[in-house]
Parts: sequence; structure tokens; C-alpha cells
Amino acid sequence: MQRHFLLAYSIIIMLITISCYTRKEGCLDTYSTNLDVTADDPCEDGCCLYPALNLSIEKKVGDSLFRISDTLFNSLGQKFRIIDLRCYFSDFSLYQNQGTQTKTLEFITNSDNSVIVPDDMKIWRWADESFSPGSVKAFGSFDSLIFYLGLNSIVANTTFDNLPSGHVLLNENKLKDGTGKIAFMTLQCIRYLTKTDTISINIQKTDFPFKLKITKSVTTQKGDNIGFSLKADYLVLMKDADLNLSISAIESKVRSNISSFISVN
Repeated sequence: MQRHFLLAYSIIIMLITISCYTRKEGCLDTYSTNLDVTADDPCEDGCCLYPALNLSIEKKVGDSLFRISDTLFNSLGQKFRIIDLRCYFSDFSLYQNQGTQTKTLEFITNSDNSVIVPDDMKIWRWADESFSPGSVKAFGSFDSLIFYLGLNSIVANTTFDNLPSGHVLLNENKLKDGTGKIAFMTLQCIRYLTKTDTISINIQKTDFPFKLKITKSVTTQKGDNIGFSLKADYLVLMKDADLNLSISAIESKVRSNISSFISVN
């Protein structure tokens, strides 16, 4: 009799415990950085966080580190200083060994959702040591990263809705030339010729931004950030740019050097 009583009592306690248990929601995506193995149900509020694509950029002049106070000499022996540089980077694609393409997860849209593009546009400033264009849902072996200096025509000509404060596509934050038109790169340079002056070089919007491909093997585990180490060579950017010529001629030469400006570190 006592044994039956204890059994019944145990069952009642177990039923009470079960009835009082609250199921836990959490991130159950194994690709995430905040996987919660104790959760019972997947969260419905977008709680999952994913690895960041990180780019670090070392500023160089040839084999030496670049400082904003440095006085430089181009290949024509002309003396100059770069005192500011800013440019758009956008449209990032990671590629794995089997050719699989991975894009960043965040996106932006226009008011009627007819244009939906990855929200991976960033303005890189010469002083920035690193930046992240967004998060990715991928891991394993990656062999290359392709991105663009500039903005494609769809992004440059679309008005996007509900952009957060500080976004690089808000009108007050866009890179612009002296006439107010959008620019892909802006550069200020002091040139020391017979007369010392400061010039502004603006690489304006085109339909075809400059494609940059970084070939480097990177391997990660699930949940790890994906990092690429790059270098920007200011001597390459100003190579053969005759500072005696007109601003438009200097801009043309800088434009032709852009494809070699960024490389793997």
C-alpha cells in the first residue's frame, strides 16, 4: 500500500513539474554566434547573430607604413602630401573552393520594395584600420573575396527607405565632389611645386565601379568571424600622376591606378 502511495505521489509531483515548465526560446541555428543549446524553440524575433566579415586595411607607401604627416614623392620626383582620402566600398562576395558565392545578410529596400540590395556599402576613410560590411551565414574554406570601389548604378540612383541614422547613403553622408554630385573617391592632396597648394581630387560616379579581387585562403569554423587583411598603397594610387597637370588629368591618372591600390597584405 505504501509503495503504491509513493508511486502515485511521484507521478503527481512529476505532472506538476511538467505543467509548470516554461519552454525556452533561443537561437537554434548552428551557423550563428549565439547558438543556445538549452533552448526548446527557435526564436521568432530575429535573435540569431551571425559571423562578421571583417576587413583590416594597413596603409602603406611602398614597403613602409603610411602616416598622414608623411611627405611623399611620386615616380616623377614630385613632392606631395595626402591629407585626406575617403572612398566607397560595396557589393562584397565571398567565394569558397567549390565556387559557392556568399553575400552579406543585411539588406535595404526602396519604398515599394522593387529594389532590394545587400546593405554592405561602407565609406572607408584613410584613418580606419578596419571595418565590417556585414554578417554572413557561412564557414569553411574561402579562397577569394570580390568587392567594388564605388557604387553600382542601381544603388547610386535609388532612394532607399528607412535608412538608419549615419548610413552612408543618406544625402548628408554621401561622398560628393565640389558641385554636389556623388563621388566614389575623394582625396585631398598638398602639392609642393613652384607654388604650394591643396587640391581636391574626386573620382565621380560611373556605371561601372572598380572591381577588386583579393585572392587569399581563409578557413573558419562555425560561428567564427571571417577576416581578410589588406593593404592600401598610396604610392600606387599616385603613380605617374603629374602634379603639374590639370586636376582632371590628375584625376584620370588616379582613376587608372585604382585597380592596384588595394591588395592582399
